Amino acid sequence: SAAEASADKRVNAFDERLASVEQSLVAVGSAAEALVDTRVGAFDERLVSMEHSLATMGSAAEASADKRVNAIDERLASVEQSLVAVASAAEASVDKRVGAFDERLVSMEQSLASMGSAAEASA
Repeated sequence: SAAEASADKRVNAFDERLASVEQSLVAVGSAAEALVDTRVGAFDERLVSMEHSLATMGSAAEASADKRVNAIDERLASVEQSLVAVASAAEASVDKRVGAFDERLVSMEQSLASMGSAAEASA
């Protein structure tokens, strides 16, 4: 009976130590879980911040690209207008020169006709 009481006492002490270890493990697990949650939360905040930064940079890059494309488009429109003006001036110059050449041909035709009439009359 004394051996039984001693065994019961030792089992109870072991049971108490086991319960204490279980409580410690639960506390450590809770602390670890809280630490993980905190670190994951901080990481998530950093990711959200990076996403916002990337979105802002993307918008700025898009705006810059739009501005550059618009500037190029304006320059192209200016070049097109200049080309139209040059083409019109060249066409007017050609028309003027062809007109002058045509007038000279008409004058030469008239001179030849007069010379032919004079030669006919003299013959």
